[in-house]
Amino acid sequence: MVKRKQTLIADIGATNARIALTSGKSFKKAEYLSLDQFDSIESLLKYYLDNFANEEITKGILGVAAPMLKDRVEFVNTNISFSKRALQNTFFKDDLMVLNDLVLQAHALQSIRKNDLLEIGNIKSPQKKIKILVVPGTGLGVSGIVGDEIVPSEAGHLEISYSNDTSFLLEKFAKEFNRPATYEDFLSGKGVKLVYRTIAKKRGDIEIKSEDILNEVRSPESIRVKEIINKILADYLRSLALLWGSTGGIFLAGSLIESLFTNLDHKLFRKNFENNEKMIKLLSSVPIYQVKKKDLGLIGALNLSLID
Repeated sequence: MVKRKQTLIADIGATNARIALTSGKSFKKAEYLSLDQFDSIESLLKYYLDNFANEEITKGILGVAAPMLKDRVEFVNTNISFSKRALQNTFFKDDLMVLNDLVLQAHALQSIRKNDLLEIGNIKSPQKKIKILVVPGTGLGVSGIVGDEIVPSEAGHLEISYSNDTSFLLEKFAKEFNRPATYEDFLSGKGVKLVYRTIAKKRGDIEIKSEDILNEVRSPESIRVKEIINKILADYLRSLALLWGSTGGIFLAGSLIESLFTNLDHKLFRKNFENNEKMIKLLSSVPIYQVKKKDLGLIGALNLSLID
């Protein structure tokens, strides 16, 4: 039996990179690296290969926080760019696959099991229908799964709609940044800090981490931030569900979701999500899941590496 060559797999966001090597039907030597330690994708890959690869690696599968338009890949939320062709010539002489990071993570859903999911409300629905994966992080990533096809999306950059709960935030944002706010401006790590800064009436940058804000259960400001962000998230998911017709389910992942959904009132969240009188029947049939499994990007890349 011919031994399958190892493939370097990586999920590279705007802040951190998760990199590993395939090993049969699993991966090994997973490393979590901060991008601020490197001046380029090339230096990041060289560091990993020099320190963790014991044999020549000639194949790579990368998910990156950027749209796939041309050979030149430019990240959205950080000043990083690279040429796919040049990267392959330098590191991966046999093959290099570069995908949007949410597309890569969506490939993980094919191997996710029921015990890796937490249902937000007890809504059952056939699974062979359109699904959506939503991952708030440094930015707000979205991808759709239609049959066997994964569809990239930049829906995080939709302008956020006004409501009684958000009007004061949106007006302050527009005044400060001289543009309308998008959902990514609030449903992200920087968004949590922005809402906290507004609620707590603080000025300038704040040092506290977004997860720490959401996990501080004794602070009235943190509790209010969590309420507002979850309301915005429910409104956003409702819009996505109506746009996509995602009766196969909405899947939410990432550490920010984990913090947001700790002690979540599932009934209130679903009530906010289903708040559309004309479309309540459709929305009430859309299941929402929190994906508890970690490293979706590496799992998705591993799944792709096993396809001959």
